Amino acid sequence: KLRTWNVYGRCIMNHFIKQSPITGLAGFGGGSSGLTVSGSAAGPVWYGNRVTVGGGYWNNGSGQAYTSVDISYYDITTSSNAADFGDMSRTNRPMDARASNGVRGVHCGGYSAATGTEDDVIDYITFATTSNATDFGDMTQVSTWVGGSDGSRAVIQGAHCNPCGSPWYTDTINYFSIDTTGNASDFGNQDIPRYSMGGCGEGIYGFSCGGHRPSRTDHVSRLVIQTTGDSTGYSELSVPRNNMSSTCGSTGRVLTSGGYTGSYSDIIDYFETENDSAASDFGDMIDDLSQAMMANNGTKASFNGGYNAGGGAYHLYIQYVDFDTTGNATDAGDLWTSNSVGIAGSGANSGNAS
Repeated sequence: KLRTWNVYGRCIMNHFIKQSPITGLAGFGGGSSGLTVSGSAAGPVWYGNRVTVGGGYWNNGSGQAYTSVDISYYDITTSSNAADFGDMSRTNRPMDARASNGVRGVHCGGYSAATGTEDDVIDYITFATTSNATDFGDMTQVSTWVGGSDGSRAVIQGAHCNPCGSPWYTDTINYFSIDTTGNASDFGNQDIPRYSMGGCGEGIYGFSCGGHRPSRTDHVSRLVIQTTGDSTGYSELSVPRNNMSSTCGSTGRVLTSGGYTGSYSDIIDYFETENDSAASDFGDMIDDLSQAMMANNGTKASFNGGYNAGGGAYHLYIQYVDFDTTGNATDAGDLWTSNSVGIAGSGANSGNAS
C-alpha cells in the first residue's frame, strides 16, 4: 500500500499494489535491480529558521509613542539576542501585515508616520541578505493587520482604515505573488469586517482571528489561499480579544497569543486547521502583552516584543514555544532596536538564512 503526498505533506490518496514482482523495480514484491526510486515530498516554504522583526512603535519614557524603521533578526533554533538587519522603507506602526515564501519576506501597509494614517505600501526583504527593505508595489487599499501565504501567494486581510470613514475598518482581502514584484489584486471580502486581528497562512488556508468590530470578538475566519472569494466562519478563540498575534506551523496547528480582553492578556491558545472545533488552552506567555508579533519555523513559534499597561511598557522579549507540546513560553533573548527600548506591533516574519 503506497500513499501519495501533496506538496504540503498531506496524504491525498492510497494506492494498493498487487503482491507479485514488478519488473524492474526492486523492493516491491521482488523484481530485478537497477531502477532507483528516489525523492521526497516537498516541505512547506512559508517560513524558515531566520526570524526578522521590522517596524513597530516604541516609547521614549515621556509618554510619546514613536514609529520605528528598525529590522532585527535572529535564529529561532537558538536562544540568543537579535542583531541589526537593516531598515524598513518607511516608518511603520502596528500592525503591518506580513508574509513569506522562505526566500523573501513582505511587509504590507501599517501606519505611515509621513501621512498620519494607514498606507498601501508593500515592501520586501531577502532573508539571506542583511540590508534595507525595498519597495515591492501597492495594495488595492490601505491595509493593516493580517497576512499569510502558502509559500507562493500572499493574502492580506482586513484593515483599520482612517481614510474609509466610519466605522473605520474595511473588509477588503488582497493577494499577490511573493515571487514577482508588483501591485496586489482584489481577492474577496471578509465574512465579518473587523480589524486588530491575528492571522496567518499555512500552505492551504489563511486564517484571521479575533479582532474588533466595534467590540472584541472571538470569531475565526478561513479562506483557501489559491482561490479567490470571501472568507467563511471557521472557529472561535477561547476568549474574545483584539491586538493579538497568530502564527501557523507545519503540524496543522494555529497558535494565537496575548492581546486585549478588557485587560492585557498572557493567553496562548490553539486550534487545528482541519478541525473546526473551538480553540483550546495552550499555555501562557511570560508577561501580559498585546502586539507581541509571532513567527515560526514550522515546529517552534516565537513571540516578539509587545506592550502592556505596566508604566506604558514596551518590551524587547523574544519568547519560544514548541507547536507540538502545550506549555508556557520560555524567555530566549531580546530584540535589537536602535533606541535600546522595547517595541510593539512589529511585523514578524521568517525565512531561510541561505
